[in-house]
This record gives sequence, structure tokens and C-alpha cells, in this order.
Amino acid sequence: MPSKEHLVQLMIDQVSGEYRYADPPPGRPAADRRAAILDLARQGRDITRRHPWLPRVMQRPPVFGPGALRYVEHFLGLLRGSDLDTGAKMEILGMVNGFAISYGGVQAAQAEERARTGVTGRSRPPRR
Repeated sequence: MPSKEHLVQLMIDQVSGEYRYADPPPGRPAADRRAAILDLARQGRDITRRHPWLPRVMQRPPVFGPGALRYVEHFLGLLRGSDLDTGAKMEILGMVNGFAISYGGVQAAQAEERARTGVTGRSRPPRR
């Protein structure tokens, strides 16, 4: 029987499969690559909003299943042709992905709090 840790790894990889990738043409201009990286960050934020448990489980050492590997390969492909070494590319990937997951987690927590309390950003405290 698989362990809880194995189940969590499978859940993370399943969620990684939710990303949608546009295959960039060879020699893609830097502006297009930046837009594609921004798209991945937005997708990561939105995926995390749908799966608010994700930030908590992403704090463990990574295990790369097929979905996660596809993300890494695509992201690194967007950085192909830059002057960055592999370590710097992985650092950028980690920072963009980490920010997207963190930001999505904050947004999910805020939505949950609004649903629980009925208080929105437009709500005013009652007058005394």
C-alpha cells in the first residue's frame, strides 16, 4: 500500500498536468518568452487557487513525476539561448513557480476567509 508521502507526490504531479503549454517557435523573441513565463506564473497562481492545499505540500523536497518534468522542460526551453547557466535558469524557475504558488495560496486563503466571514474588501465595519 502506498504511503501518504507517495500519495502527496502523485497529487502534486497530477496538478502539474493542469498546465497548458504553447510550443514556442524556434528563435522566439525575448518579449515572447517573458510573456510565456508570465503565462506559466498566472497558470500556477490559478492552479493553486483551485487547489489551496498545494502551498503546504510544496514545502517538502521535490519529486519530479512526468507532469512536473514537462513543466521544467518547457520552462527551461523558454530560457534557451539566454546567457544564463543551468543553475541560474533553475533558480528563476524556482522563484517564478514559488511566487505563483505563494500568491495563489494567499488568494485562496482570502477567498476562503471571505466565504467564511462574509467580509469583503468592500465591506465596512459596523458603526457603533
